[in-house]
Amino acid sequence: MKIVSLRYFKNQGGFTGFEIILVGLVLASVGSAGFFAYQSRQDKSDYSVNIPKKVKTASTTNSAKIDDSKAAQTALEFYTTYVDSAHGHMGDKAFYDNLVRRYGTDNLVALYGKSLQYDPILCSQQFPNQKPTVVSHQTSADTAKVVIRTVFSESGNLDIAVTVNSKYLIDTVSCPNPA
Repeated sequence: MKIVSLRYFKNQGGFTGFEIILVGLVLASVGSAGFFAYQSRQDKSDYSVNIPKKVKTASTTNSAKIDDSKAAQTALEFYTTYVDSAHGHMGDKAFYDNLVRRYGTDNLVALYGKSLQYDPILCSQQFPNQKPTVVSHQTSADTAKVVIRTVFSESGNLDIAVTVNSKYLIDTVSCPNPA
């Protein structure tokens, strides 16, 4: 007893044109969706944009006397740019690396580079509620110590000591000890 007639299978010619087109459309739509998802995840930021140019000038005399008001301006400009950039570049390590390299010496770059668990520029705090301000600045030979005040919701006022060298680059950032 034959359940399936062999004659039925002899008339089959393989795939029809409609089936081939349907499979092609499905593959094309899956491929394009994957391509667009891949493209949207690619980082297209230009990290050199939105960072003010910093003039790195050294003193022309033999003694590297530093102008304390210019040092204060440099420190404040760095902190203001660092904080203002948080809105567009939060978590963008390459952007902040570039910013620290532009304003800092190798010392500051090393400090920033080895800090994986906290932000050494803001002393492990979140971004401040108000713009940074200069509290005081004083010079000694070829460096200036500038105190930048930041206001945080978690800890209130925080005074951060910043050392600026005679080339008006930030050399160190000193966070106050917790009380």
